Amino acid sequence: MRNLFRYSTLIFTLVYAIAYGQSINELSNSILQSELKEEEKLDSLLSLTKNQVRMNTDSGRVAAKILLWQSEKFQNDNYRGDALHYIGVSYAWQGNYEMAMDYYNQALKAYEINKDPGRMSLIHTSIGGVYFDQNKYLENLDYWLLAKSYSEKGDDKKRTETCNNNLGVLYLRIGKDQEAKALFEENLALGLKNGWVVSAGYAYINLAGIYLSNNQLDTAELYARKSFEIHEKVGNE
Repeated sequence: MRNLFRYSTLIFTLVYAIAYGQSINELSNSILQSELKEEEKLDSLLSLTKNQVRMNTDSGRVAAKILLWQSEKFQNDNYRGDALHYIGVSYAWQGNYEMAMDYYNQALKAYEINKDPGRMSLIHTSIGGVYFDQNKYLENLDYWLLAKSYSEKGDDKKRTETCNNNLGVLYLRIGKDQEAKALFEENLALGLKNGWVVSAGYAYINLAGIYLSNNQLDTAELYARKSFEIHEKVGNE
C-alpha cells in the first residue's frame, strides 16, 4: 500500500509540475531518483511522455527518448516499444509520416517479442492512422482490422469500441455504409450493456448520420434525439 501511495503521489506531482513548466530532464530525474520499483519508474516515465506529447510534440519526443534509454537499461521490451511508439506519434502529429512509420515499425518489432494484446492493438491503430491520413485506405484497413483483432484477443472492450469507431469512419469514407452501421451498432450494444452512457450517445449519433444519408429521416431523428438526450443529461455541451 505504501508503494501504491508513493506511486500515486508521484504521478500527481508530475502533473502539477508539468503545469508549472518544470523541465523534462528535471521531471525525469525526479522519477529516476525516487524509491519506486523498476517497472513503476518506467510507467511513470510513460505517463510523463503521454502528457508531454499531447501538449508539445517536441518535448514529448524528449520524454520518450528518456523512456527509451531507461527501458533499454532495464531490458524491458514492452516499454521500449512504448518509447518508440510515442516518438513515432510525435512525428506523425507533425505530419512527418516517414519518420513516424520508421519508429512505429521499430515499436512493432519490440512489441512482437511479448505480444501484449493492448500494445499490439495500439501500434496497429497508429500505423493504420498514417495510411488513413494519406488516403491510403486499403493499407489502412488491414492494420485497423488487426488492431480490432488484438483488442478482442485481450478482451479490452473499450479498446474494441475505439477500433470500431475508427473502422466505421473508414468504411464510410470508402462507401461501405452497411459495414460501418454494423460496427456502430456493436458499439451501441457495448455502451448499453456496460453502462457507458456517453459511448452510447456517440453510437446513436453515428447511426443517425447513416440513416440520414440513406434518407431514412424518421429513424435518423429518433437516434439523433436519443444522442441529444444522453449528452444533455451528462452536461456534454
